Amino acid sequence: MNKTKLLKIAILLCQLFSLFFLGLSLHTIFTVSLFAISTETFNFAFNIDESTGDLFVILDGNLTNNAFLDVSLFFEVAVLNSDGQNIAKNSTSLNLNAGDTSPFAIKLLIPTEIAWSINLENNIGSLEITLTLKTLGDLVGFTNKMMITGGGEN
Repeated sequence: MNKTKLLKIAILLCQLFSLFFLGLSLHTIFTVSLFAISTETFNFAFNIDESTGDLFVILDGNLTNNAFLDVSLFFEVAVLNSDGQNIAKNSTSLNLNAGDTSPFAIKLLIPTEIAWSINLENNIGSLEITLTLKTLGDLVGFTNKMMITGGGEN
């Protein structure tokens, strides 16, 4: 075989491997993200500390990776006032090997003075959740930002 034919075969094999790993990556992202956004994965809780009056916002869940590749996840939760300014923000990250399940929890503390100033009865303010999912050695991934806005008067 001449060098040109070997080069063509090498390029073809490289393209086939690239397509294979792209397909695996997309399958992993699709599988994990569908599971991550299901209603059974996340649990929101709002608790008030009776002694101090502080408000706790807790996001917890249990994620499962049913795909073939490992994934790394980053969660960030922020509570914003009606002007869009951060009141509280916290984040966590975790790595899920293929076939593993991992619990996570993010806890936000909103002091009493601020909790009452955002007028919880009228739902003024918003909750912002950011999810970043990466696979294949962090080469393939996406970020999704979800905003839950309160229904205050305009």
